[in-house]
Amino acid sequence: MKLDFFNDISLKEAVVKTRGTVNTEPEKGAHLRLFKDGRTFPSEKLVTDHNLEYVDKGEVTGNGFDIIDSKESPHYPQENPRVIMIALTSKSSPKVDLFGSVGYNKDNTPKTSVLTQGSVTTGKWLITLLEDVYDITLFPEGTTYVDLVINTQYGVTTPNNIYQMPKRVNRGEHKGEVTYQRRTDTTLWPLTIWEAPTVDDILLPDLDTMVDPAEDTKEDTKKTKKTTSTV
Repeated sequence: MKLDFFNDISLKEAVVKTRGTVNTEPEKGAHLRLFKDGRTFPSEKLVTDHNLEYVDKGEVTGNGFDIIDSKESPHYPQENPRVIMIALTSKSSPKVDLFGSVGYNKDNTPKTSVLTQGSVTTGKWLITLLEDVYDITLFPEGTTYVDLVINTQYGVTTPNNIYQMPKRVNRGEHKGEVTYQRRTDTTLWPLTIWEAPTVDDILLPDLDTMVDPAEDTKEDTKKTKKTTSTV
C-alpha cells in the first residue's frame, strides 16, 4: 500500500462525547439504586450498617439480601396488601438474591467492591416484580434509575424466627417454579420505591419563636455600649 497521500493529510480538530461518571449513590433516605438495565447499588450507609462489603476469600463473610414477594411467602397473611420484602442473610447462605457473591483475584482479594459491582441478575427480576406489585412504570422516558427504601421501622418476624424464603428457578425444565430456602434469625422489611420529601414532610421551625438576626444584633450592640460606658 502506497502511503504518499499522508504527505497531504491535515488532521482535524474533533470533539467527541464521552460517557460521564454514573452516580450510583442513592438519594439521602434511600438505600438502593436500581438502574433500568438491572444494575443494583447499595448506599454507603447500608453497606456499613449491615456489613455488605466483600472480604478476602477464606475470611468470615458479610451479609447479602433475600428478596421476597409476599404472594409467595408462606408466612405472610395473604389477606393483607401484596408487598415486596427484603431480609438480611449471610453471604454464605445458598441462593442469596442480592450482594451474595463476587469473583476473586489470584491473591484471594475481591475483584470488586459491593459499592461498584452493580449486581444485574436479580435487578432485572426486581424491576418486573416492582412494576407488578406496585402497579407502576419504573422507567418512563428519560428515566435511567429509581431509588428504593428498606423500611426498617416496619420489620416483622415469625414466632420461632425460622423462615422459608421463596426462590424462583431461573433455568431448566422447572424454570419459573418456586422453591424455598430455610433462613433463621432475620427480619422481613418492606421494600418500596423512594419518594422525594414534599414540603409537608419537612418539619419547619415555628416562625413565632424564631429570633430576627437583625434584632438580635441590635440587642448585642446595646449591651456592648452599656458595658463600655461603665468601664
